[in-house]
Amino acid sequence: MRTAPEASFTMNKKSSCGPAQVEMNNTSPQGGCQGDEYRWTITYTDPENCAIADGTPYSFVNGSSFISRSPSLMFTKPGRYVVRLSVKGITSSCAAAIATDTFYIKAPPKAIIQEINTVCASSYINPAANVTSCYSKGPFGYQWQFTNGSPEASNDSLPGSILYNEIGAHSIRLIVTDSSCMMSDTAYTTVNIIPLPDAVAGNDTTVCSGEYVPLGLTASRPGNFTYQWSPAEVLNDTAVANPTAVLNYTGTASDTTYTFYVTATL
Repeated sequence: MRTAPEASFTMNKKSSCGPAQVEMNNTSPQGGCQGDEYRWTITYTDPENCAIADGTPYSFVNGSSFISRSPSLMFTKPGRYVVRLSVKGITSSCAAAIATDTFYIKAPPKAIIQEINTVCASSYINPAANVTSCYSKGPFGYQWQFTNGSPEASNDSLPGSILYNEIGAHSIRLIVTDSSCMMSDTAYTTVNIIPLPDAVAGNDTTVCSGEYVPLGLTASRPGNFTYQWSPAEVLNDTAVANPTAVLNYTGTASDTTYTFYVTATL
């Protein structure tokens, strides 16, 4: 009767800020059925898509190999490495013992500023960003810069409301820094500020019953504005800048008065 094998090991580090050589210390009991044969397997994944596609993620170094008792490994690509040690008796039927551990190579975080819609002058935006940690636990620092915005800068992950009064395209920059490795990424975008829309109902006018009356004006400013006219019953279209009304005499007095309202929004 022989004692079943046992598998255990330690690593001299669990993560690194870039490529690293890691020493495996095999602490499995030796002798007979307990540790006659060793096999190391490495499973590499990059679930956060932080590494480039080319290149070999790891290699055995310093003359060691996948069957060494305590090999040296060079990890090169950002991602997650699951290290697996199998211990089996060479001349026995004892089942193999398995031990696993995980190593991470950190990479600079990835920052993407979420899309910002065009807004009118004297309006606010609420910027936000999607940040991928690239295997770091942080903490992360944020540096926002808003050209011609108010405020012009923020160190919060969510900077809140930013006011823009000046018409035009204004740049926005975000730097995200991983303080555990002092690695950073910079993201850029722009916000387009356009003039306020024209909301003109037109001049007061007198017409005969049944005549067509043009209202409003042709939109002269850029932007996908929305118009809402009321009352809608006599208008050919309540959602354009310049609808046409057909006005009919409906009362017993000398005339009928129609009052129209228009709202223009972005």
